[in-house]
Amino acid sequence: MSTRESIDILYYDNESDREVWYKIILLTINHYITFSIFTSSTMMTRPTNRFGSKPKSSSLFTILGVIALATWALLESNSSIVLYETNNESRDANLHHDPALRALSEAIGNVTLASDIPLQKFLVISQQRSGTRFIASLIDKHSHIRCGHEELFLRVHKIPLERLIEKGNLDDYMEQVLLSLTLLSRLKGENVDDNLSHVGFEVMYDQGVRAFRGDLMDRLKKENFKIIHLIRKNKLLQYISKDSNDKDRDNPVEESHEAHPTDESTVSSLQKIKVDGNVTKMLTYFDMQADENLDVDDLLLAEFGENGYHKVFYEDLNNDNQGEMDRIFEYLGVERQSVKSEFAKIHEGKRGRDYFQEADRNNVEKAIRNSSYAYTLEPDLPGYPGW
Repeated sequence: MSTRESIDILYYDNESDREVWYKIILLTINHYITFSIFTSSTMMTRPTNRFGSKPKSSSLFTILGVIALATWALLESNSSIVLYETNNESRDANLHHDPALRALSEAIGNVTLASDIPLQKFLVISQQRSGTRFIASLIDKHSHIRCGHEELFLRVHKIPLERLIEKGNLDDYMEQVLLSLTLLSRLKGENVDDNLSHVGFEVMYDQGVRAFRGDLMDRLKKENFKIIHLIRKNKLLQYISKDSNDKDRDNPVEESHEAHPTDESTVSSLQKIKVDGNVTKMLTYFDMQADENLDVDDLLLAEFGENGYHKVFYEDLNNDNQGEMDRIFEYLGVERQSVKSEFAKIHEGKRGRDYFQEADRNNVEKAIRNSSYAYTLEPDLPGYPGW
């Protein structure tokens, strides 16, 4: 495991900075190529000067061309160390508003990476739109725990997370995990006292869990990680959450996007969105998410054993919030504390059918009732009246 004695921090508020650089570079390259072609063609017909040679093209464009190509190569290879950058505008907006990540955007000097972080390390493993932000916010309320969000998007490598996974580079991946935890441990949450004992964050299935599989689990066991596996059983509400979130994020009329609202006005806005009633698309999504849940849970069971990790269902967390949190705290090895999340409930008081266009409702209901997901039509959350 390598050690970084210090980190130079380059912070992007969003991806517009990079996009502007690309436009400048491409424009420069375009002018350089155009000028080169023009001068090459004109110089063939231009007379020699009084010194007996044809005029040379300006070296300025040659220099600009070299600089442009070099800058492009640096950006593509990600040679600069970037602490925070995302590949998704909605994730960028969400993470940027997180107090911990705002703090991380400030200069942090002499951050040393060590595999033996003197704290209990843990990960919350799940898939998108399953309530990970909800459970992480609850865990983070404990006075001895710092629980972040998707801190693997804190870039501390020359290549981003996606390429680490594509290249199968588990060593650098684990270095990124441990360094992210080190940084988090130095940023005490608003509820954390001086007795910080646990640090962790969320990791989605597609952020290395399913790619590295058993090899990753072996490394996590060696590093003495505790694992919390969050599963959302109601795939209908998960589908509604994802599709409405995607539509709200892509809506050009909306000035801002909140994937995890904390106020009623944002909830009201999300509740007005109608989701895609394409039955094939919907059932395919159900199957894919359910298969991923089963695959990862089988993986954790095989690698950690039945008592080696903690499985929690989103529905149980909502139905018995404090009871489930007490069991999570017991698994982590900390005292029980009363905790409450600031996130609002999007599905409060709204039927599932109301998220679909009226013309789609009968087909959607029929398709779900004739599938293995008929249970998703029943009220299984506080305040959710069912289909």
